[in-house]
Amino acid sequence: RSAQVTRIDRKLDMHHESMIEAARVKKDEDKRTTRRVAKSWDTVDEETEIVYDVFVSHCKRLVESEDRAVWVADVVEVHGLRPFFDRCDLLEITASTLEQAVLASRLLVTVLDPFTFISPWVLMENLSAANCGIPIIMTYDADRFHWAELDKWVGQYPWAFRRPVVAVSKEHRRASVDKLLEAVTAALEEEIKPPETAIDALVEARVPVKVGVGSSRDTVSSVACEIAHRSLLSRVGGAPSLIVATVTSTHDIPAVMAKLHELAPSVPMLGCTTCRGVVLNGSWLTSNVKNEAFSLGLWGICDPAGVFAVRHLVKKDPTRLRDSVFDEVLHACLSRPDEPAFALLFSSPGQEEAILDGMQAALGDVPILGGSSADNAVLGEWRQFAKAGVSHETVAEPSLSEDGITFVIAWASCSVTSTLTSGFRPTPHRGVVTAVDADRTIVAIDGKS
Repeated sequence: RSAQVTRIDRKLDMHHESMIEAARVKKDEDKRTTRRVAKSWDTVDEETEIVYDVFVSHCKRLVESEDRAVWVADVVEVHGLRPFFDRCDLLEITASTLEQAVLASRLLVTVLDPFTFISPWVLMENLSAANCGIPIIMTYDADRFHWAELDKWVGQYPWAFRRPVVAVSKEHRRASVDKLLEAVTAALEEEIKPPETAIDALVEARVPVKVGVGSSRDTVSSVACEIAHRSLLSRVGGAPSLIVATVTSTHDIPAVMAKLHELAPSVPMLGCTTCRGVVLNGSWLTSNVKNEAFSLGLWGICDPAGVFAVRHLVKKDPTRLRDSVFDEVLHACLSRPDEPAFALLFSSPGQEEAILDGMQAALGDVPILGGSSADNAVLGEWRQFAKAGVSHETVAEPSLSEDGITFVIAWASCSVTSTLTSGFRPTPHRGVVTAVDADRTIVAIDGKS
């Protein structure tokens, strides 16, 4: 942070208008093919009109990626190169000024995260560099992200991954600095050659969202998890953004949680026990072993542009349950400023009205799905479990509750609709329940007792 402030102060003392004017100059085609030579901090190459050595590109959705971008700028600056960092080098950030700054740079370093190419700004910066033949280096924080969360970008934007990706971590801090500098030095020595054919691409948000299910009737909990998870992955085609699990109480629930965490350590999850089986793709799935029903089902969504925030209240407080739920939902809603697409809720039986009241007060007209957990014989063996956190960010260790609530607030990037089916056959008779008693007995329909 102090290094960033120092650099900002230094920039503010410089003559801003001349800096911006220098960044606006575009290089003609023959100048782009010349080999560029490193220049000192305060000079502009009159021949190549280069202002910056390294342009740092990043999506601003995650604070951690902003910090990593500052780290990249600090590393190259300390080693005698001049970085471009938008908040430090521009009075006004616009698409035009960013593109002009890219064209006035020798190299572009892009900080990867699960949202990188959702940003049209980042895509524009990388496209501008690629079409001018300016080298592009990708780097990512290996402490926060698994490569499986990021390799989707390679297939969608292969032109941006022509050089090895640089993984950095705190554990190997010195080695990370060395790897980044080696990649930067090698790229700066390359000859600049624009592509023969112009490159074009669309923002990642247009990539379809995929959902899928997996299931197992195996009675060994860890094996059932492996089978269901493998089936789920084959349907969503990549790492899920969220996993929802349902399992009969005959399974070893802590073992289920541990195995799912092992299989998907960075994926938020919520789940509950269910009665005797699960329904997947319209079919009832269960097995009967010594009069004990076993079943496990997983539902997952792969939505790189979506955000899914999971919370878990491990103990209900009956004296202020409605307010506790309200507060937790509001906290989850801090993950994004816009209205969620839907919410999914699992709770231990009892006080459902207070829970729904708290959720609805916080969410308004956002659809709320879900229900109460169950066991096979109403013996109080129901459980709720979760891995709280936000998709593509920090996810907690698994947690388990006997009398708790777990929910997810979902900002899916696709259109979402909901419907209700009760499992009963409809009749031609219609009415609205207008009164119930404390035991949930219907007292009146359409005002008639």
